[in-house]
Amino acid sequence: MIASIIWKPFDVKFGDIIERMSNHRQFIMDELKIMAARHAKSAYKTGELEMLLARNESRQMEDMKRAQELSKEMGEMRRRVEQEFRGKRYSQNEILCPISHGQRQMHLFSAYLPG
Repeated sequence: MIASIIWKPFDVKFGDIIERMSNHRQFIMDELKIMAARHAKSAYKTGELEMLLARNESRQMEDMKRAQELSKEMGEMRRRVEQEFRGKRYSQNEILCPISHGQRQMHLFSAYLPG
């Protein structure tokens, strides 16, 4: 008889503790979801930045290739012009230069070109 008076059901005896633990559990689960969302956002931004870096590197490589091609073309053009000038000998008074201010007359331009 005494045991039946002292004995309380588990839920009645520990109900408050179980409820507080449930609230703490929910709080921790919410915090984990927030952390996971932040991590996912950070990973997404990192992925975007990596894609931008890869695009920029690709563009830089294309620009470098184009600059090398243009440099090569300029060298070839320079060689052709030098060969042309070496083949022809110009004197100081042989170069014609148009006069500015709309005049169409041609005058001899006194210049020295190494021959």
